[in-house]
Amino acid sequence: MGGGTGGQPPQMQNPPMEQMPYQAAQQQTGAYGGVAAGQPPSAESIKDMFFSYRGRLNRKPFILRGLLLSVLSSVMSTVMTEMTEASSTVMHLLALLPLILMVVFSVGTFMLIIRRWHDLGKSGWLSLLMLIPLLNFLVLIFLWVKKGTDGPNAYGDDPLA
Repeated sequence: MGGGTGGQPPQMQNPPMEQMPYQAAQQQTGAYGGVAAGQPPSAESIKDMFFSYRGRLNRKPFILRGLLLSVLSSVMSTVMTEMTEASSTVMHLLALLPLILMVVFSVGTFMLIIRRWHDLGKSGWLSLLMLIPLLNFLVLIFLWVKKGTDGPNAYGDDPLA
């Protein structure tokens, strides 16, 4: 009947994808919400973004992540100030939470600085320069403007490659 053997319908073979005239559009993921929003960052990716000293970090993510940590630290500082002005013992205990978060933000900031030094092909120990008043401001400006080494270096592949 239908060209198949033994009453079976004929087998259809799909052409290779490059020969198909109409291909389904690939779904894009974006950062602005909507259909293309993608998944929120996982705890592991946040840990890698802010609390890893391995690898390299170029200028743009260094500045943006540092700015985020600075804003969060400022908010925590304001919260701490408001909480410590209250005389309640409970409020004093609650004031420890923002203090702990500020320590976490400081560690995250140092991890970003270490990875930025790595992008420049330098040792992360140079991050200790940030502990010297006035010099820390000059070092920060240097880290903002200095382009990282081209290609791979001792600390990893070029993040821009």
